[in-house]
Amino acid sequence: MNNLTSTYKFQSNHSLSEREINDILIELGVLDGVQSLSLESDSLIVKVYPQILSKKVILESLTKSGFSFKEDPNKVGIWQRFINKLREDNNKEFGGKPPQCCGYL
Repeated sequence: MNNLTSTYKFQSNHSLSEREINDILIELGVLDGVQSLSLESDSLIVKVYPQILSKKVILESLTKSGFSFKEDPNKVGIWQRFINKLREDNNKEFGGKPPQCCGYL
């Protein structure tokens, strides 16, 4: 895994035509910081150098061109990952029960 790049996945609100796909490739292809693009009929995967190009700029570029994408709904944010990890660690450590110091007898 390359720590210098970030990968963003976007779902289209509709199925994209070949013309729309070509327009997106042209629009994002000219941006500095784009390492690779992968486009299918309803999704876009962009690998970028985050030091050069932010997700916000990608979304602005797509929106300005008239394309409406939503972020991948299956992506888990940093806080949810933290909470999930904390839950797993607590279940491992305490077996799903609170520690004895917290009122469990």
